[in-house]
This record gives sequence, structure tokens and C-alpha cells, in this order.
Amino acid sequence: MNYEPLNLRYCLSPLRPCLYPYRQFVSYLFICLISILSLSIQAQSLEIIREAEIPSYTQVSQDRRGQIYLSNAEGVVYRLDTLGKKDLVYAPSKVSEVSYLEAQSGLRIFLFYRELQCYTFLDRFLTEKSQYCLPQEEIGFAQSIALSADNTLWIFDNSRFSLKKYNPQANFIILDTPLDLVLDFRNYAITQMREYQNTLYVLNEKKELLIFDNFGNFQQSVKAKDWTFFNFHEDEIFGISEGKLILINLYKNEERSLTLPSDQDWKYLVASKENTWIGFTAKKMYWMKVKSN
Repeated sequence: MNYEPLNLRYCLSPLRPCLYPYRQFVSYLFICLISILSLSIQAQSLEIIREAEIPSYTQVSQDRRGQIYLSNAEGVVYRLDTLGKKDLVYAPSKVSEVSYLEAQSGLRIFLFYRELQCYTFLDRFLTEKSQYCLPQEEIGFAQSIALSADNTLWIFDNSRFSLKKYNPQANFIILDTPLDLVLDFRNYAITQMREYQNTLYVLNEKKELLIFDNFGNFQQSVKAKDWTFFNFHEDEIFGISEGKLILINLYKNEERSLTLPSDQDWKYLVASKENTWIGFTAKKMYWMKVKSN
């Protein structure tokens, strides 16, 4: 015996008038759920959970273990404990402001003194291990320096308006990229420079973020809103704009924001553990948690 195949659409057709209101309700419920989830993701802010007074500083850095380092105008470097108290102190033999402080590796701390055109390596106990001065015949005037993952130095040579990569062990310039063809050299001041995931990021006083590949080739210039600093957290670069922490994914066209407490003049932020952030004002540091509004 042959049977006709069952046609569900035909069988359910008498029920359509009854099912239609439920379909409308389910669609409405789905739209509401998506809207609620979107609002919960977007409407987030940072809430202060504790604070501590800190010594005056000009530079901030954080190592991989989450420990905070500060340096001041006299070149003194402090390591802070988990309560924000001075744990270790380094005082240089020559008084000079630290222009660049990098403690990311955790095993050694790098200090650059622009005024002296010299740099110093400290161990994790803030004991001076070595100190060098840049060779003036190869490098005119280093306005900014950044450590590279291959133990070399990125140098923004202001006198020759070029980006150099310098091997301090061999005293040799590996790369030398003239910048006058891609950038305006007039009154050009660099405020921050840092390598991250094989890419060099440079922030200038015009609030432009310049991006170079690991061969020193200029890639692009991005308007950094009103950022006065930038930092990294996993695959995001972040800075402060209009009272918010702006986080931009380095590999996707995605941006998110966290509203900062409005009663503080924020100077710098770092990402800490367990969804915690540490913010710095002129005299205090604040631990903050993410909360949904």
C-alpha cells in the first residue's frame, strides 16, 4: 500500500490563526531580551572599592604580576605593595626625571632619562644592574624610547626625525626609518611610545596614535580622541576620553567603554586581576570594580 507523504504545513494550516498571537509574543520577547542584554553590556561603569595615598610621581608602570612602580621628578623609583605602600625604593646617583618607566617583564625594570640621554636597568628588587648612555654619533637626540621584545630599543630620534631600532649590546642601528615623508616634523612632540604584540604604538601631543610594524614601517595614523596616555589589556588598547575608559580591540572593529567616577581627575589607569582596574590621580590610587548600571 502506498501512502502520501505527510505534509506538516497542510496539517498545521488550520492552527495558524491560533499560533499567530504566540508567534508575535515570542518575537516580542526575543527583541526585549536582546535589548536588555545590549543595555547590560553597554551600561557599565567602574566603582571605587578602596583607595590609598601614594607619593608624588611622573611615571607609572605595572609588571606581569600586577605590582605597581612609580617614578618621580628626581628619578626615584618606588615599588608599591598590595595596599599601595612603599615596598622598595631606588634612588639614582644623578638627579634627573625618568622620562620612560617600563616594568612589564617583571624581571628587569627599564628607566630612560631624556635629559641625560642615558638609560638604566634595575632588577626586580630595584637594584641597579647596568647603566648606559646613547651614542650621539649614531643617535642625535632621543625624544622617546621603548623596549622591544627582542631586547633592542625603539628610539624616536628628534634631531634627525627618524625612527630607529638600536641594539645596545652590539652598539648598532638595526633599522632607521626617516619620517619626514609621512609626518610633519614641525613642532612634533612624542608623549608616549610602546611596543605591544610586535607592533609599535606612538602617541603625539596632537592626540594622534601612530602605528608601526615590527620593521619600523609606518602603517597608519589614528585619531586618539583626547587621550593623554594609552595602555593595553589583552587584545585591547585603552585610554580616557570624556570621563570614560575607552577600550578598542586591536584586531576587530569593536569599541567598548566603562564610565569612570566623575569626581576624580584621572591621570593613568592599569588593568588588574579579576576584572579590577587601578586608577591614579595626582595623590591617590584607587581600586575599582566593574558594575552594571
